Amino acid sequence: MTTKRLLKVVYLLILLWPLSEGKVNGEHVVLCNSASANASVYCTCDEEGMDEATDISCYIFGPVDHNNEIWKGFSRQSRVKQLSFTSRPSNPLEFVPLESLARTPLVEELYIKESSLGTLKKNSFSHKKHLRTIILERNEIRGLGKHSISNLPVLTKLSLSENHIQELRKGSFYNLPRLTFLFLDRNNITWIEDNTFVHLPNLSELELWNNRISHLSQNSLSGLVSLRRLDLYKNNLAVLGTDIFSGTPRLQELDLKHNQISEIRPRAFNGLKYLTTLQLNHNRLKELPNHAFLGAMNLRFLEISDNRLKYVQASIVEDMKNALTEHFILYFKGKIIQTISCVF
Repeated sequence: MTTKRLLKVVYLLILLWPLSEGKVNGEHVVLCNSASANASVYCTCDEEGMDEATDISCYIFGPVDHNNEIWKGFSRQSRVKQLSFTSRPSNPLEFVPLESLARTPLVEELYIKESSLGTLKKNSFSHKKHLRTIILERNEIRGLGKHSISNLPVLTKLSLSENHIQELRKGSFYNLPRLTFLFLDRNNITWIEDNTFVHLPNLSELELWNNRISHLSQNSLSGLVSLRRLDLYKNNLAVLGTDIFSGTPRLQELDLKHNQISEIRPRAFNGLKYLTTLQLNHNRLKELPNHAFLGAMNLRFLEISDNRLKYVQASIVEDMKNALTEHFILYFKGKIIQTISCVF
């Protein structure tokens, strides 16, 4: 290396040294285990030395904004793999702290709780190539903007439980090729736009229980080609339309209990050849149409208790080849009935 190039390198190192030390205006920003770092934020670290911490938990005690000095302190801890933020109810964090994420390129797990995040904006977490888990529970999230959670190549688990989300729109979840678990339970969801989940080809479990969903179209669940478990417990579904589960061909468990289902249309469960467990108890069914479960020939556990049914037609179980084996169980009117092939 020539003397001229060496001088340039040394000059650049001198310029970058304050940033690597977390300096602001000539002063260190102390991040770990220091109440003096910032009156509004206190962070605990598993290790305090520079670039030694792998787990940081921050507690928000007062108002903070995007320009708060505390975010610059993360430059001293670029090896963090687990990062969490928890707010006090009186001073909730009102934004995703992207400044801290930009300075922690290796983070794998992100937790934000008890905050007030409103509507998540576009690319709220994008291009974090190591991020595997995002937990955003109890954050008063009202909506998900287009591509709000997107471009995360190894994200496996996403939880948005216990928020105030009212609608799910297509494009909110984009380019999440490895997402396996999605939790949307205990929100206020009333509507799912067609093709909302088409960019989640490896999703295995979808939790939508305790919402207000009243209708599903044939394309509401499109794209969920790997889904194994779907939980719709305690919603407002009234009618199960034809082919509404056609987008979930590998579904094994389906929970529909505690809805308002009064009608099951022909072929509602068509194509669900891997479905083994179906819960329809605590609904408003007065009768079941002939061949109601046609297409779900491998059902082993069917619960239809606590409806308004007086009998079950023979055709209901004739379509299930396992109904003639000792492995089939039907819960009906509070009783467990096995190996059924007749009218009750």
